[in-house]
Amino acid sequence: MIYACDDDKIISAVLGRAENKDSLVIGFVACEENYRRQGITKKLMKLFEEKARELGYKYITLGSKEDAFYEKCGYKIIFEINGQNIYQKML
Repeated sequence: MIYACDDDKIISAVLGRAENKDSLVIGFVACEENYRRQGITKKLMKLFEEKARELGYKYITLGSKEDAFYEKCGYKIIFEINGQNIYQKML
């Protein structure tokens, strides 16, 4: 988990877990509404990806009904299931 704070309040977070030796899955990405569109969560995603690369992971996968943000972060839709897009980014 990587998160950003304003004073002692968490304002944005990215939470993921290892799926296997090559892959991480992001299960949670959130940002307080008043802090959106400031690049905070995008920076957290980059930090998460950098750490994943350092640890030897090859790709990250996540699922979401929202698309614009993840595509701006370089994630590509690899398939759709039950109305949810599955995104992946090669590291």
